[in-house]
Amino acid sequence: MGMEWLKTSFEDWTFHHSAPLDASTQPILALHGFTGGGRDFRQLAEEEQLRGQLTWIAPDLPGHGDTGVLERERFSLEAMADTLHRFIVLHKIKPHLLGYSMGGRLALCLATTETPLSTLSVIGAHPGIEDASERHERADADKALAEHIRHIGVAAFADQWESHPLIKSQARIPAPFLEKLRANRRKQSAEGLALSLEESGTGAMSPLWAALAALKTPLFYAVGEEDVKFKELSRRLAKTHFGTNVAIIPQTGHCSHLESPSKFTTPFLEHITAL
Repeated sequence: MGMEWLKTSFEDWTFHHSAPLDASTQPILALHGFTGGGRDFRQLAEEEQLRGQLTWIAPDLPGHGDTGVLERERFSLEAMADTLHRFIVLHKIKPHLLGYSMGGRLALCLATTETPLSTLSVIGAHPGIEDASERHERADADKALAEHIRHIGVAAFADQWESHPLIKSQARIPAPFLEKLRANRRKQSAEGLALSLEESGTGAMSPLWAALAALKTPLFYAVGEEDVKFKELSRRLAKTHFGTNVAIIPQTGHCSHLESPSKFTTPFLEHITAL
């Protein structure tokens, strides 16, 4: 699958990138979902319309991949956004920001800061639960799942997770990439995944609806045709942030960009090239 990507370390994070970092480029900064890693985006980067067109930078977020377990306070969305901000400023880049699910929530958080961005794109990302009691209920559920992972270990959890209604559509991801994705999931740390849920899960997230309503950056929101919950969120977000362009990716679920990279790529490219 193309040339091997490079790796750069920054503040104990590992960043995977498809070419040397160059301040003259506008790379895609891609943020993965829960149980994933930066390497997850290699399949999308190799899609015919994208191959060789742009530099990709894809970190392993705290608790995932080569970054692994860091101090608890570094797992919050705000702390991760701060790290990404410093990385962007240090390398003098103005990236196209792309985030999936958990990484999409982080992308939305980063976009509400003073970080220089060329474009903003998210896939199946929640802007945060506004009702305090519902948010606390979700936080309790995230903490319970974190303890469950600690108890049964990553391999057993991965078997369960892959049958979750939100995730099971990933079975459509073409082989052999699906096998690599599943193998990498089973290499994760139980403690890393648990901390990620506790500190940067949807229950721990401060709602961003008000901040997004004031956001000047146009937003591309991709959602799978079969992802009912997030299609409803996308409709509400389009009413809240009037610069939102919603793309419904046909015959896909929550992980639309990997389930059908070719169907995702066309509207995504239209967004980043139009701006």
